[in-house]
Amino acid sequence: MSLGKQLARIFEFKILSDYTVWSTTTSYVINDVVENDSSYYVCIQEHTSTTEDEPGTGVNWEDYWELLDDEYLHISGINSFSPSQEKNDADTTDFDSQGWMEHIVASRGVSFDVEGYHIEDEETGLRDAGQERIEEIGQLVANESITGLRLINPSGENVDFDVSIDAPQFGQSTGGGNDDPAGWSCTMTVTGDPTIS
Repeated sequence: MSLGKQLARIFEFKILSDYTVWSTTTSYVINDVVENDSSYYVCIQEHTSTTEDEPGTGVNWEDYWELLDDEYLHISGINSFSPSQEKNDADTTDFDSQGWMEHIVASRGVSFDVEGYHIEDEETGLRDAGQERIEEIGQLVANESITGLRLINPSGENVDFDVSIDAPQFGQSTGGGNDDPAGWSCTMTVTGDPTIS
C-alpha cells in the first residue's frame, strides 16, 4: 500500500464551513451550515425556517438539521493524501564567497494532494458537504480563497492549517473508466504556520 493511501486511512479531514447564524424566515438549502446556541448544524432538507425547525430546540429540528462536532465539515471519500514540502532559497553569494554559491532558506511551505471518490447521492444528486465546500473555495480569489483545513491525527490532535485550494469546478470528476468509480481530487497549499490543539 502506498504512503498516500496509508496516510488517508489514519487522518480525518475537515474543511471550515461557511456558516451563518440561524434565523427564522430564512431559506436554507442542503449543506448550508448554521450556528445556533454555540452549536453547529448542517441542513439536510431544503426549507424556510420557523421556530419549529430551530436547530437543537425546535420540535422537528432533526428533520431539517444534522448536528456537527464543530464548524468544520467532514470531507468524505478520501483514499490518498500526499504531502509535499517546498522551500525557497535566497542567493547570498557575493565577491567574498570565493566562487562558492551561498544561500539562506527564505521560506518553507507544504502542499497536500488529496484524491478520492466523487461522493454524490445517486437518487438526489446531492454532493458530499465537505467536497462541495472545497469546490466552492477552489473557485474564489484573493483573501476569500483562503480557508481553514483541519487534519485530525491518529492521537486525536487537531492540526489546523490555512490553505488555498485548487479543485475541479462544480463537482466535475477527474477521471475513471466506464466501470470505475468517478475520481475526485484537489491540491491544498498551506499559507502560514499550522497550529496544534
